[in-house]
Amino acid sequence: MCVGCDQRPQQPERSNCGRGTDKSEPASQSGVWSISAYRENFYVQNPINRFGLLPDMPKYNADGSLDLYLQAASPGRDKESNWLPTPRSGLFNLTIRIYDPKKEALDLAYRIPSVIRMEE
Repeated sequence: MCVGCDQRPQQPERSNCGRGTDKSEPASQSGVWSISAYRENFYVQNPINRFGLLPDMPKYNADGSLDLYLQAASPGRDKESNWLPTPRSGLFNLTIRIYDPKKEALDLAYRIPSVIRMEE
């Protein structure tokens, strides 16, 4: 699945993107999920050798929601657990996998929340 940084279904071209989830989202309630960044069918190389995010890695907000940082530069030490490094420029793909999904996540009407562009 490719998602765009500005809520259009396209490949992201900018590197300051984020994704917020609600704790009631079907993907959040499923068994395990992962998000990985790819360029030309290979993981995006990065200085911290992080090639994906899994549900036990990031820090969740007090209300159970989750903010992820999909960008080239670190969002700051306190947010690095929620950071998936992406290229500074050019196209890349985000692949989201859901293992043991809830029934709602399999519904064809379900849409994973868009990645949104963050202000620089």
